[in-house]
Amino acid sequence: MKKMFLIVLFLFFVFTSVAQQYIEGCVVRVADGDTFTIVDKYRKKIRVRFFGIDCSEIGQDYAHTAKSFTSSRTLNKTVKVEVKSKDRYGRVVGVIWLDPKTDLNLLLLRAGLAWDYPSYSKSREYHKAEVEARALKVNIWSQKSPIAPWDYRKANNKKKK
Repeated sequence: MKKMFLIVLFLFFVFTSVAQQYIEGCVVRVADGDTFTIVDKYRKKIRVRFFGIDCSEIGQDYAHTAKSFTSSRTLNKTVKVEVKSKDRYGRVVGVIWLDPKTDLNLLLLRAGLAWDYPSYSKSREYHKAEVEARALKVNIWSQKSPIAPWDYRKANNKKKK
């Protein structure tokens, strides 16, 4: 009996750790191009940060364009979030699915409104999308020397100290 319980317990942990976790909810607020808040079926508010990409910070060129892009596709609509992790601020970090075949993170990259974030994602598809947007000089990539959001944040944090 004890042996059977341990086997069942082991199988439970194996299958739940392998299974992809998704959350679904209606987008009620868009903070910027790569962060929004959803309300799930339990009426719980969940802050979500997009996985593997980084959009311009407020104050940078194209920040408002990225926010508008995300808002027009998500605000007051139901999305599915493929959960990858949680960040240090407690936000869920994930891939945003508008429908089973439409990855919003990838759309932002293709539109030249986000950087591939290789420190967090090793997605070849995301990298390829950024390279193609750069070649087409779309949005961010139309600028001579765009500043990556992580460099912008770093520089602004030094100024505050």
